[in-house]
Amino acid sequence: MAVRGIKDYLESGELEAIKMKPITTPATGEGTIYYDDEKNCHSTLSDITDVTFNIPLEQCTRVINKTGATITNGTPLGLDAPDATTGLPTLRVAIANTYENAKVHAIATHDIVNGAEAWVTTSGDIGDVNLVGVAELGQTLVTGQTLYLSAIDVGKMTHTPPNIVTKLGAFMTGESGVTQGTLSVFILSNMALPTVLGVVAGNTTVLSLTGTPQVIGGFASTDGIGVDTDILSGGLTTTQKGFYALNFIASTTFSGVSSTRKIWLHVTPSASPSFTIPVPLARDIDESPLQVNFSFILDAVEEVHMEISADDNFDLTFTDASFSISASHILV
Repeated sequence: MAVRGIKDYLESGELEAIKMKPITTPATGEGTIYYDDEKNCHSTLSDITDVTFNIPLEQCTRVINKTGATITNGTPLGLDAPDATTGLPTLRVAIANTYENAKVHAIATHDIVNGAEAWVTTSGDIGDVNLVGVAELGQTLVTGQTLYLSAIDVGKMTHTPPNIVTKLGAFMTGESGVTQGTLSVFILSNMALPTVLGVVAGNTTVLSLTGTPQVIGGFASTDGIGVDTDILSGGLTTTQKGFYALNFIASTTFSGVSSTRKIWLHVTPSASPSFTIPVPLARDIDESPLQVNFSFILDAVEEVHMEISADDNFDLTFTDASFSISASHILV
């Protein structure tokens, strides 16, 4: 068919579909549309040699690098004020040391020399990312990990969320050896990690205290988000490693005596070191509140109990009690 005939046919409105033969990247340049037989989607060649738009797999925006240095493929970036000449957004390399610096808008899709216009990915897949080059110092990034913006190394990624959390996405597959991978970009800047909380409450049990620690159990109610709870044993079991705040508070009664006594409250994680807190009881009193508050690191699937002992043998009645742990920071 003559070229003129193809043009008339396209303008006639009778064309229902175009079927393209799957091929590898064609030699022709900017504006070429083809069906990529590796990614199984339609793709378009851009004006930059290293950038191909895989139409259903990514979203990009045009920028210009005025940072004064080359930005490497896979670098987390924030967008700054428009360039005076081109009107394109300028770039800053992100780091999670402040909330402002931790704002990430895109990831570099290719190496960008200083002064050059470029495409950066706001969501979707970036191929051939050097896992070693983008990793925070001392970390090894592997397939399947969720990745966050580093608070230590500017423009780097970590698999451990820092205090200021910006989620960047995840590595999905290795493409050309153990140091290369595809980065699936899904950016959430300054995000809050999920709430992790477990509590058991309501306790009216009577314990015969001795010098041997015994578990405080027999609670009446329980609730948990990301923590497994057991009202009978009073155990709280983590599902994620992290920094946890522990709170135990109880109202108790007992027979008063003419001498001072001492109670010990024991925090007993199943894997981490235990803690013992002394509670002195003055002479002649017959009731006392008990309270423990502190923070520590717990491993994933670690059970925590409260235990109690005393320097004298006597019965102690709980009139109410509550025991809880909550995560202040999850180490995933």
